[in-house]
Amino acid sequence: MSTLVLRLAAPLQAWSGYRHAVNMRFVAPTEALPRKSGVNGLLGAALGPHDQGYGCARDLDSIGERYRLQVRVDARNPAAEDFQVLSSLTGPAHRGADRSHRVGSASTSAFPANRDRGNFPTTVARRDFLAHSEFIAALETDASTAEAWISALRDPVFMPYLGRRSCAPTFPFVLGIHDGSLEDLFAHLPHVDRNREEAPLLAYTVRGSYDLHHADEHPRPYTPDRVDRTAQLTWVKENLR
Repeated sequence: MSTLVLRLAAPLQAWSGYRHAVNMRFVAPTEALPRKSGVNGLLGAALGPHDQGYGCARDLDSIGERYRLQVRVDARNPAAEDFQVLSSLTGPAHRGADRSHRVGSASTSAFPANRDRGNFPTTVARRDFLAHSEFIAALETDASTAEAWISALRDPVFMPYLGRRSCAPTFPFVLGIHDGSLEDLFAHLPHVDRNREEAPLLAYTVRGSYDLHHADEHPRPYTPDRVDRTAQLTWVKENLR
């Protein structure tokens, strides 16, 4: 078995839970940890729509069955809410036939079909994000699959993103492949401590894509060395491939 190691970090990321709508306010919360369904989508974007024998974007369930996911929480902040208002586009600048057609096609789920006078309620959307959070995701799979996936992630067909298309991962993103145990990886991969906290890092086993309790309720603590980013990347270069 081999382990594909990713660093999931960005100014904003979102691993959506169950969406719901109440009184025209569409709420999209985020989970506190990356979900397996979101990681499946990330891999599917990198692999593209053509099946190479290792799963493809049209077969995300198949991708999820090929690996076991564990996540070490290196930094996590409270969820931040993005308040968005979607209103009608009825002014003179929006009455062109081509533009109206495009806007209407993209907005059928947000607005009623009849919008001649724009006399309908404004749609309010609330989306949650994790700000400046960082996770080490370990995908344990067979050696050939790990090699194919890391090649795809280094030269993706579509841009990988962390839950939503606006959440592109920051460098370093693809750390490499680890051939030892997950316990050894999490215990020795250095941690960049931005908050100067002495508490141990927690690692969770993330199971199903849509389980209500999708993460292990008894995470394992780890106390890796606390270093700067340069030292962490040096360790990655020397210990991962």
